Order: sequence, then C-alpha cells, then structure tokens
Amino acid sequence: MSTQDYKNESRVVLMVEDDPEDFDRLCHALRDAGLKYELHHVRSGREALDYILGHGQYADREIFPYPHICLLDLSLDYMTGHDVLAAVKRRTELPRIAIVALGNSSHARDRDSALRLGACCYYTKTDLPEKLRELMQDIFAKCALPAEKERSAETRQGIG
Repeated sequence: MSTQDYKNESRVVLMVEDDPEDFDRLCHALRDAGLKYELHHVRSGREALDYILGHGQYADREIFPYPHICLLDLSLDYMTGHDVLAAVKRRTELPRIAIVALGNSSHARDRDSALRLGACCYYTKTDLPEKLRELMQDIFAKCALPAEKERSAETRQGIG
C-alpha cells in the first residue's frame, strides 16, 4: 500500500511511552512520514489501560476517542507493556485495536511473547530517524482502518 492509499482518513493513535526522548523521536517520525493521525499520549501502563477502557479521566470518547492504533512501549515501569497486552486480551468485549509492541530487544522470545499476548506486530526501537519514519509508514500500512480493509477487499473482488 502506498502512502497515498492511507493518508485519506485520520487514525487515532495512542502512544504509550514513558521516556521523553523516545516520545519525541516517535512523534518526529510520525510527522516526517506524512501520515494523517490524531495523537494521544499516556506515560504508563495503568494510564494506557484506563484510556483503552474509557475509565476515569478518559471516559469522554469525544475528547479521548477509542484508538485505532496503540504504539506500546513494552518496558514501562510497574505495569509493563506485556501486562497491558494481557489485560486487553482478556477484555473480549473491546472493539478491535491494533497494538504495536515497541521493544528494546531484537530477541525472538521478546517478539513472540508480545505477539502471543495479542500485539499485531513487534518492532525494535531505533534512534535512526529514517528507520523510524519507515517504521511508522509500515505500521500504518499494516494497521489499515476497517473502511480501508473493506475497500481493499472490494477491489480484490472486482467490486470497486
């Protein structure tokens, strides 16, 4: 899917990142990738879960809309990214959300653990701006909005 194919509709992105430098790098990568998104940021696993569940200060979905994509740092303090994945997986009543696990390790066991807990994909963090930009484009291509998936399916079936 080219960049133009997924720039038409804005995605709600929840970024769960406690490191200010990583947060800044990821924000720059999103902006530099030229993607259309509405960004919401939380700094802890507990806040992430409250946001996703619409609890407490995140109850108003006009202000805190349900995210299409969650960029989840796995190495959070107290409630880790793995804890968030497990909690979301248990909540079968939740609408679909593409949770992208972001880790510091390239070990297969870390990736496999995140995927087993429900992450749609796993990426190793990098400090290289060009690689982060490409990573964001790849994430947006893999995490199509439901309407985009329907259009894509119609096109494959010769309907569109």
